[in-house]
Amino acid sequence: MKDYIVKQGLETMKVDVLMSGAINTTSDRQFHLSLAEQYLADLVVDLGTVDSAEIVPLVRLPSISTIYQLDSVLANTQILLDEQFHKSVSSDKNKFYSAPNRDVAACLVPSVL
Repeated sequence: MKDYIVKQGLETMKVDVLMSGAINTTSDRQFHLSLAEQYLADLVVDLGTVDSAEIVPLVRLPSISTIYQLDSVLANTQILLDEQFHKSVSSDKNKFYSAPNRDVAACLVPSVL
C-alpha cells in the first residue's frame, strides 16, 4: 500500500508517518469499541424501533447483509470486551493489560438493547 501512495506523489517520509498513525489508531481497542457503538446507533436509527406486540412486515425487515454485519460487530465487540474485562495480568502490565473500563459497557449496552 505504501508503494501505491508514493506513486501518487506523496513523499516516503510522510507516507511512513501516515501509515504508522493509521495503524496506531485502528489497532486500539477503544477505537473498535467506539466504531461498534456508532454502528449500532446508526443501525437503530435506520431500522427504527418496533413495539414488542407489533408484527413487522416483510418489507421493514433488515436485509441479510445487515444481519451479517450486525453479527460481526457484536461478535467483535464481545471478543474485545472479554479481552478487556477478563484478561489475566501478565508480567508486563503496561503492554498486555489495561484496567477494566466500565464506561465502555455502559455506552454499548443501550445501543444493543
